[in-house]
Amino acid sequence: MDWYLNVAGLVVFIGILALFTAILAIFTKRLWEDARILQRAYIAVEPLGIHLMENGSDLIGYVGIKNAGHLPARKLSWFINIRFGHSGEERDDFFPLEFGKGNIVIAPSAVTTRSSRLSVKVQELNEFSGVGRDRGRPTYLYVWGAVEYDDGFNIMRTTKFCHRYNWINRKERDKLYEFDAADARYHEYGNDAN
Repeated sequence: MDWYLNVAGLVVFIGILALFTAILAIFTKRLWEDARILQRAYIAVEPLGIHLMENGSDLIGYVGIKNAGHLPARKLSWFINIRFGHSGEERDDFFPLEFGKGNIVIAPSAVTTRSSRLSVKVQELNEFSGVGRDRGRPTYLYVWGAVEYDDGFNIMRTTKFCHRYNWINRKERDKLYEFDAADARYHEYGNDAN
């Protein structure tokens, strides 16, 4: 009879041990998922201004692609474009995205500088905005795009960005048009990340 009590006690002990092991497995899984969230690569895209190209007639937008996470961002590709419009309230459909180019790695805290694929002609922009008239029309330049990357856990992520510049805030130096990074605003639309 004593051996029945010993076996029953052993069965209860094994059952309790199995229960605690299952609870420990659940908490370990949650901890692992939380650690992945904290440790993964995070890409932020910062405005770096709009600058005149050497040809003296085209403007291109610059951005800084920064890894704000704790793991390298791998397989990073980007699409960056520039265009202008009259409204400072352009919606998402004004910023079509295309397949990105590139395949680089950005270490944690590192920044890589990239420019827009296309440019904007200063002459077209002046005509569009009505420069030279008594009052020019409101005109805004948009630098937008998307960055795709592996977050360090073999999950592909996307960061979409849209920076808006008001044409009236341009710096005119010897008829050269420029915008500093401080002139940029994160547009209400076209910004998202997963």
